[in-house]
Amino acid sequence: MATQMQEQENPNEVFEDLKEYLSQVRNTVLEWKEKEEKETENARTQFLGQSEKAAEKISELKKEEKEFKSVEKINQLRLEKEQREIDVLTEKLKSVEIEEQKVEPLVQNASKRKDDMIKSIEEQNQEIKALKKKQEYEMQQLTRGMKLYKMLGLSFEKVSEDWLKLSFTHIDPNDHSREFYFVVFLDRNDVYHIQEVNPVIGNVQPLINELNETNNFSLFVRRMRKRFKELVA
Repeated sequence: MATQMQEQENPNEVFEDLKEYLSQVRNTVLEWKEKEEKETENARTQFLGQSEKAAEKISELKKEEKEFKSVEKINQLRLEKEQREIDVLTEKLKSVEIEEQKVEPLVQNASKRKDDMIKSIEEQNQEIKALKKKQEYEMQQLTRGMKLYKMLGLSFEKVSEDWLKLSFTHIDPNDHSREFYFVVFLDRNDVYHIQEVNPVIGNVQPLINELNETNNFSLFVRRMRKRFKELVA
């Protein structure tokens, strides 16, 4: 009991124990502080590094965003321009379609007129061919007649583009070489006309009328020769 009282009452030992305890606590606190400071510094350094990277990334993203906006703006302007061109072409197309609708009836009418004109030309060509064939036939008949009438002193002479002169000799018994003639013409309507008769034998219009009715040219020539013979009978 006495010993316990002495131990409890020894202040130096208590102080030393307390001092040692405090020293341990202090060392622990310092170590914790140092560790926390290091960790804080590392965290700060890491944070700053990450902040710099984040700032750089943000800067790159802003640059990319700016470039994207520029490209987007360019594309938008291009699209607007192309749309304007499309609108202009669309309006032109509408105008062309409207004009086409206006022109189509004219083209159809022109095509019909062309077909009618071609048909008319073909019909006229057929008529011309028929007329030429008829004229050729008549010239052949005249040629045959010339051979027949040459023995009687008949001769033919073309005096212009469409006029034919028929001359007779061997009519006047006192002068076989004396010439009796007339000039005849066939127009486009197949109508015969007499321009001149020498010597004059009176009214020959009835003979011309008969020729146009019968188209018998050989008979007409024989009757004209008969009228000439009556002058010198």
